Amino acid sequence: MRNKGFWFVGVIVFLWVATVPGTGRAISVPDTIQLNSPGKLYEPVSFNHAKHILLTKECSYCHH
Repeated sequence: MRNKGFWFVGVIVFLWVATVPGTGRAISVPDTIQLNSPGKLYEPVSFNHAKHILLTKECSYCHH
């Protein structure tokens, strides 16, 4: 019975770590990225990714 309790807690912790953005995954994002860098119609735009992360705190809004 006690082993089932540890197993259940382990599954809950695993699911929590898997669903929290960036937790448990060695995610590395650049501070600044260039949008439309190979573009032909418009100039490339510098996007401050670090500032965006601080403001939104949830990657799934933009990255599905």
